[in-house]
Amino acid sequence: MFPNTVDVIIVGSGAGGLTAGVTAAHHGLSVLVLEKADAIGGTTAWSGGGVWIPTNHLMEAAGEPDSPEKAQTYIQAVLGNHYDSGMARAFVRHAADAVRFLETETPSVRFVSYAGSDYHPDLPGAAHKARTLLPKPFDGRRLGPWLKRLRRPKPEMTVFNGMQIETAEIRDFQNILRSPSAFLRCFGLMARYGKDVVVHGRGTRMIRGTALAAAMLEAALDKGVDIRTGVTVRGLVRQGKRVAGVEVETVSGRITINARRGVVLATGGLSASPELRSTLIPDAAHHQQVLPRENTGDGAVYARDVGAVLGGDVGSNAIFAPASSRRLKSGETSVYPHFGFDRCKPGALIVGADGRRFVNEGESYHTLVKRMHERGVSPAWLIGDHPFLRAYGMGMARAAPYPYKSFVREGYLIQADTLEALAAKIGVNPKGLLESAANMNRYAASGIDEEFGKGSDIYTRVLGDAEHGPNPSLGQIRTAPFYALALRPTDVGASLGIAINADGQAVDANGAPIAGLYAAGLDAHAALRGYYPGAGTQIGQAIAFGYAAGRALSRT
Repeated sequence: MFPNTVDVIIVGSGAGGLTAGVTAAHHGLSVLVLEKADAIGGTTAWSGGGVWIPTNHLMEAAGEPDSPEKAQTYIQAVLGNHYDSGMARAFVRHAADAVRFLETETPSVRFVSYAGSDYHPDLPGAAHKARTLLPKPFDGRRLGPWLKRLRRPKPEMTVFNGMQIETAEIRDFQNILRSPSAFLRCFGLMARYGKDVVVHGRGTRMIRGTALAAAMLEAALDKGVDIRTGVTVRGLVRQGKRVAGVEVETVSGRITINARRGVVLATGGLSASPELRSTLIPDAAHHQQVLPRENTGDGAVYARDVGAVLGGDVGSNAIFAPASSRRLKSGETSVYPHFGFDRCKPGALIVGADGRRFVNEGESYHTLVKRMHERGVSPAWLIGDHPFLRAYGMGMARAAPYPYKSFVREGYLIQADTLEALAAKIGVNPKGLLESAANMNRYAASGIDEEFGKGSDIYTRVLGDAEHGPNPSLGQIRTAPFYALALRPTDVGASLGIAINADGQAVDANGAPIAGLYAAGLDAHAALRGYYPGAGTQIGQAIAFGYAAGRALSRT
């Protein structure tokens, strides 16, 4: 049974929607969250969980003091002609206020500083650490019966088909048979996971995006937010020029749920809509889908029906990442986004059909795919030798001690005894590949990448291997067999979305606010206009403008 009337309706349950709901409920409003999927958490639950928050309150303690002026200098340098001063300043203001609010006023949304730098560390105003925050691990047992309604982590980003491990714990698993202390730590993690699966049907030690979604769910429940899953919203309801509710499909037919203050659209953006993707995403024919299948642009459709418009003036319609894929026995396609666990490490080589490098392998995932688009490279090929594969893994083929030969048998990994033979198998120019490998071997020895500068900046150095030298990001490619993995574009979230103002309120073609209608998360047009200044930019904007919408609704 649905309520007839509430103060605020949120459509979608990712970070943007839940932040809006928590904020509105904190200010005394009744809130109803309607989620299309059967699980709560949206794209956030599948994400790396990073949240890019300039001037956040943890930066000074991390030794990286920030200021609004410094943040704007950097954002403007990244965005160039796409810089929108009003929206960028609103983002910085709302973002810092939002994370302070969440840490202060909720039971378990807590963050720690991330040691990585902004993605363009050589630009003026860049921070070398701490603008990105990571959620603290969350014990899923706190959710009680709601645990089963939380979206499970993306299987490709887990071990044992569901167990989450921190980046720092990967080395323990690599050393599990060589180090007694590593064995004990890994045994403890596996024992807990095994018990969790028996008792709860899933792991309860949650990290990154799953931890953030879980903590936000607990915060919403703590504030009395009413959350419903598996709900099909058919459209918005207007009273005059004001959006005053939604129409919902039920087993008994369509019903109207009224919203006294307004509706927030946070349905996940347009990434999983084949129709929208084909017209708005470059190289759509080869684009791989990595986000939840529910992200089909519903919010944009609802909003346009009441006069809202999609934003414009973006550097990119989505934030991209390179991805590899394999066909499962079930017939489904498993897609792995290459954020940095392999391609940033020493010994990685990425080439196009000519066998030559075209990019710094350690660049941000968005920048790497932008280079693919610019040069018409699809697929790109990640190349590594046997020591590289066993030390760092290649996509879904994990590092030692995990087995890898099944990935070779099924064709996910292409293997050959020589680089010439590998080039023939994958259809790239053998001369170009041999020269690229020879150049990389020379750069690895000298510590200087003469072509693209991999490992010359703090961002790519941190993502390399600190125990490797002279450059932590450059390694040689010498020891057979050799491997190749096809990389094609995917996106980790739309940037093009419903045009909003600084309060997160949807606007029409003339820029006039539409009464009662707000957008957040991937439904909202990105304040940073399709650029990616640092890890967690999309979720940072989701939280910032979800918070802004919640505050605005509390004042109406």
